[in-house]
Amino acid sequence: LNHPLPFSAYIGKIPYKPIISNLSNDCNLCQFVGFGRITPSESSYVLRWTLYEILSPQKCKDFDARHRKNEFCAIDPEERSCNMK
Repeated sequence: LNHPLPFSAYIGKIPYKPIISNLSNDCNLCQFVGFGRITPSESSYVLRWTLYEILSPQKCKDFDARHRKNEFCAIDPEERSCNMK
């Protein structure tokens, strides 16, 4: 980002490296909402949402997911998304 993202009731900071190593999925999932690419070959103009799992630094390396120091990587392991209602 070129400018800091303002925090609000819906946008906040999360720890990248959790203190507890065996967290449940509830602590490792982020909800994302948006338009655009669903899969490498499919796009949507309908607002959709999905849950992404925040990956550990080692899992990022395993997926060859390169990112900057101020970013985290996340995936939807089941590649699913739903239309917003």
